[in-house]
Amino acid sequence: MTALDKAPRGLAFTLGARLVLGRLRRRRTLAAAVAATLLAAVGAWIERSATSLGAADRALAGTLGLVVPLFAIWVAGVATERLRVADAAWPVARFGLDEREVGAGMVVAASTFSALASALFAATTVVVAHSPTALTIAADATTSAGIGLLGGAAYACWFMAGATVFRGGNGRFLVFVIDFALGHGSGLVAALLPRGHVANLLGGVAPLGLGPRQSSFVLVAMCLVLTMVTSMRSRRRSPR
Repeated sequence: MTALDKAPRGLAFTLGARLVLGRLRRRRTLAAAVAATLLAAVGAWIERSATSLGAADRALAGTLGLVVPLFAIWVAGVATERLRVADAAWPVARFGLDEREVGAGMVVAASTFSALASALFAATTVVVAHSPTALTIAADATTSAGIGLLGGAAYACWFMAGATVFRGGNGRFLVFVIDFALGHGSGLVAALLPRGHVANLLGGVAPLGLGPRQSSFVLVAMCLVLTMVTSMRSRRRSPR
């Protein structure tokens, strides 16, 4: 029995998560988060300058429809170092740890980071777009942060799953294009992508007629399923 056979349960998952967090713990991450926050704030200010009526809703739709997915795909790229997930996990998995557990840890770390940042983007948008005298600003910011949290996590999970295909994990860009082009509306395709459910939570068209609470559950389920899918596809087929 080797030392790795005696390793604590969950060690591979933990090391996979730490691998991603280490890659994100750099100045460029702070710069990207600040840039995304400023982009969300500027969009909100423009909407409010145009007309205060419905400004928060319009600005939030822009933040969650563009800023959040762009930041999430950037996080996925950093988390995988622009490689397929299996190759990105190899620095840890090469020591004999379960590659699937390492991959799962990577997805959870990336999606958690994306979720927290997206919650910040959404809350900032609402605060800037709202009238200073609005009585519901705190409640709206909290609710919007919750939607950002779900959307940011779901997008990151999708992009990490996309990074299991094509050279350099470029499948994440295919997911981005499909979501942007087909994620609208009430059809089945929209129900399988984050954009449709996030829009539903904002009061837009509901995929398959689902209610907001059901869309929230779907986004959570999406994260769980995609984490498992990415985990199963984290095994390298051949040595580098």
